[in-house]
Amino acid sequence: MIVAWLGFVFLLGATIILGSLNWNKFYTQFGALGLALAGTLAGLCTLGVILKGDTFSSAFTTFIIVNTDNHLPISPNDVSNFTLAQDPNSLMHRSLEYAGLASPKIQDQSGNEILLFEGPQNDQDETRFYEELLQYRLLIEIIKVQNPHPWVTVRVGTPGFSVGKSNAFGLTQFTNQPIVGVAPEVTTNRFSRNPVEQETIKVYPSRLPTNTRITLGRGEPSERISSETHSLVLVKPHFFRLEIVITPGSGSGTKNLPANSGVLPDIAAKCKTLTFEISMRAEFEKLTTGNYRTEELKNWARWVFSQLETKFSDNSPEG
Repeated sequence: MIVAWLGFVFLLGATIILGSLNWNKFYTQFGALGLALAGTLAGLCTLGVILKGDTFSSAFTTFIIVNTDNHLPISPNDVSNFTLAQDPNSLMHRSLEYAGLASPKIQDQSGNEILLFEGPQNDQDETRFYEELLQYRLLIEIIKVQNPHPWVTVRVGTPGFSVGKSNAFGLTQFTNQPIVGVAPEVTTNRFSRNPVEQETIKVYPSRLPTNTRITLGRGEPSERISSETHSLVLVKPHFFRLEIVITPGSGSGTKNLPANSGVLPDIAAKCKTLTFEISMRAEFEKLTTGNYRTEELKNWARWVFSQLETKFSDNSPEG
């Protein structure tokens, strides 16, 4: 719109200059030119009124169960019923995923321990550590849900070999750049340092809308925000900006564990529940309101928000 208005102003200026220099020939055509300029102005004004951006948002709460002895997530040995963990959206399933991802040390082929990153040493470290963990997991989940192929899983015991059902959105135009190509800052997130994660971010195709880029941010406490935050921002120039912000939730650090945590009673006595608020907001620009791809991208953004909420939400059912 800015370019269109500048073009109109330049056109009007050029017309006035040429007309003043060639008035004898110009005045006979003035009426037609005036109508053309008036039509152009009316068209720009109409577009300015018709073109409207769109904004929508949602939010949810997610839990992380932490062992207070080491400030790390509960491990597979801490749960009582692996049947509950078979649901990929269950709190227990997520807890076991977090345990593998948050382990600060691994062993190399010779059995030597390798320190990947610094783990939380006290309660004050936990907020930054787990916000960063959620930032990484949300990023990977946004990419994973784009996969059009079903996931094949092999487990010892029940259910053994299983094939998941893909419910990818199916964008008409998308990029096959790897995760690190669309989100280069992912390498600054400590949880990307695991060798498996390193390989994932280098080779796994992102399948995001073409020209979409992701930035990972961290906000320090301020007068407006009392605690540190972590964020993910997805931007497709001239189309949309999706912002996902992670902040500490109310009641975080309680010793009471959710009923579906599945933690063994003797372990539960030394665990606590950390809560985090995940706020999601989408802003679509006025400039491309009428573009043929905009409606698809809006539906995709709503779908991504819904997928994240289904996967990570621990909000209590109302009523």
